Amino acid sequence: MWKPQLFCNGWEALTNLLTFSKKRCPHPGCALKWNNVEHTWDCPCHGSRFDADGWVIDNPANGDLQEKQAGDI
Repeated sequence: MWKPQLFCNGWEALTNLLTFSKKRCPHPGCALKWNNVEHTWDCPCHGSRFDADGWVIDNPANGDLQEKQAGDI
């Protein structure tokens, strides 16, 4: 059975994996996006969130960002 939403989600995940970014999620490796409202780094692939200093605040990532790059915001 054809699931168009599955294709869209897969395409977005692939796009984020190929996006150039210094900030990468340690879970799937997607490019993180800065959330101006929450002041967090958010992963669009699976929903992990990190504070401005790179500490994980929401799963599925089970570790902090490798390099605490708060100055790169």
